[in-house]
Amino acid sequence: MASHYGYEMDRDFGRVQDTHVDKIWSTDTDTKEWFRKGSDSGSQTDGQSKGEKDGTLSLFRYGATAFSFLIFFSGAGILGLGIYLMAYDYAPQDISVAMGDKLYQAAALIMLISGGCIVLLALCGCFGAARSSRLMLGVFIACNGVLVVTLIAGAIMAFVFRERMRNDMGPILLNNYGEDGSERITYFWDFMQKRLNCCGVSGGVNSTTSWMIYQSSKYYQKSGKVPDSCCAPKANLNSCTKNLDMTSNTDLYKNGCYDKLADIIKFNSVLIGACSLAAALALIFVLLFAVCLFHHLRPKKRGILERNKDDSIRV
Repeated sequence: MASHYGYEMDRDFGRVQDTHVDKIWSTDTDTKEWFRKGSDSGSQTDGQSKGEKDGTLSLFRYGATAFSFLIFFSGAGILGLGIYLMAYDYAPQDISVAMGDKLYQAAALIMLISGGCIVLLALCGCFGAARSSRLMLGVFIACNGVLVVTLIAGAIMAFVFRERMRNDMGPILLNNYGEDGSERITYFWDFMQKRLNCCGVSGGVNSTTSWMIYQSSKYYQKSGKVPDSCCAPKANLNSCTKNLDMTSNTDLYKNGCYDKLADIIKFNSVLIGACSLAAALALIFVLLFAVCLFHHLRPKKRGILERNKDDSIRV
């Protein structure tokens, strides 16, 4: 009975206390205003933070997409240039065989293959950025890094070959021209001497490395003459190839081929190197945007766990 009476007293006291609090809450406008501002400021802060994150994400997404389109056209241009060089009269594969150095051919092949890869990679980057796909962006970033290193290596190869070309021409001509198994070397030297109106490696009429270099070659030791390709088109080949008197032999080309070929090689080498470095620079820029976008595109499960954690902390 006493306990029941005590319970009734406690219940009545609680009702009176709640009623008193309600009266204070209804009349205390300052307290209500304080609670309302606190709640509004919290929601505004959350909304502002979310808006800033969305804005940053959009910036990285649009930046990655724009640069992906840029490298798409760059890759298409590099691919076209690579095809042109491989089909050119002085193709890298022929020059590399004639010079005995594969660097020039390797640089051109790197440019050709990289151009095709850049086109495909740019499409992957565009779709990955547009669809906010971490998987596609991850593939894009990995391949992008490999391509940057490859293009820089190709540019270095092109510049190095340009400097080594003069030293490689002489030994190849002396030991391989006209020999069995060296048909491609012989063909290219004949083609070059006819097209450029030159004979031998370098120098002028009195140079031992121009037309006179053939006198030390295996071909001259066997045939006793210089190649027919060293003579003008309408020349008497019998007298032109065997007459070593330069004052009377006007049909023989007396200047070496290096100086004329070097201009072509240098131009192509600079073209390959400059385009490769420009493409590598563009890839570096798009790589930065892609990495930032990849970092901001957190997995959904991770985001849900973090939101649940934040909610539990607020409670």
